[in-house]
Amino acid sequence: MEKNGKSAVPNEREVGMVIKGVVWASVLVLVSYFGWAGAPDTEITKIKSLLQTVERSGVTFVRNDQAHSGTEATEHLRMKWNGAQDQIKTVEQFIDHVASESSTTGQPYAVRLRDGSTLPARAWLYGALAALTTSDTSATPKDERRMAPVGLLTPYDILSVIYRSELTFLREDDGKTEHRTGPNMAYHIARKYAFLSSEEMRAVEFIQTFCTKSAIHGTYYEVQLPDGQRMHLDEWLHKELKMKPLDTPQS
Repeated sequence: MEKNGKSAVPNEREVGMVIKGVVWASVLVLVSYFGWAGAPDTEITKIKSLLQTVERSGVTFVRNDQAHSGTEATEHLRMKWNGAQDQIKTVEQFIDHVASESSTTGQPYAVRLRDGSTLPARAWLYGALAALTTSDTSATPKDERRMAPVGLLTPYDILSVIYRSELTFLREDDGKTEHRTGPNMAYHIARKYAFLSSEEMRAVEFIQTFCTKSAIHGTYYEVQLPDGQRMHLDEWLHKELKMKPLDTPQS
């Protein structure tokens, strides 16, 4: 059967074009549904929120001995992230592999606070991340704020538990008892982690290594409970998260 002098049966070229169109349409549907390879949407949201915090922080970011504003630092980190999105799956990987040191010189980034003190950018970013998590979960009942099963908890999860606590944390320093809020204590431990370790570790190892006692004075960190009694910080964390200490045999 012919129509206007042309065969109604599509030729091989026309069939190929139709098949190609169907294939590309299917690919676009799959991409729109699952997204391109890279970080999950929730992690992308965290990274973007962290970049907004950097931009609005008002502190100075030091890269290769050059000072930069929050806006300049954000633009640079976003450029590095765009070039490494296929490898960056989590916000922690973003901090550790994109935002902590120069990819050209290997020199760690630093943050200069408003009081003039300086600390590693990695520590500052983990503290900022803990603050963001607390803000996002502030309306969630405490018992429901479990970021992962115990076996999957990360150091970042531990820092978040400390950060959002309303208890007082105690630290002995040169014979004096120093009282710290949850955010202040989380920030202190994040700095220790950034200074002394570049390796990922299990939560129970993180608690034993960084949340037990002062690396300088050897005094134990404590938590002041609502009834006035004190508990070692590591014991309190194990209780809060229903974890077993590292040296306790697993049943």
